[in-house]
Amino acid sequence: RINQILEELMQSQTYLLILLGDEPIKNFLNEVANVPYRSLEHYVSYYGYGKPTETNICGKAIQVLPLAHPRQIGGLGKHNERWRLEHSKWEKTIAAKT
Repeated sequence: RINQILEELMQSQTYLLILLGDEPIKNFLNEVANVPYRSLEHYVSYYGYGKPTETNICGKAIQVLPLAHPRQIGGLGKHNERWRLEHSKWEKTIAAKT
């Protein structure tokens, strides 16, 4: 589905791509862009949680914002408490700016 997603991304003319969890980073972003991270954990070690970075995808500059998967954020089923807390802190920071 990578080519289909790329086509939709280019047609949308979006400037922001939000990725939820490790799978979109591993199975999409790492295939179409040269980024120095392979997972959300790795991304956060470089840039921090909730901070978009500019990434070149098919010659187009797009802000990429990896966030925790909704299962992690909601503390649902098998989850990592760290991501729920990181996301909660990020939400409070964003909400304070609006």
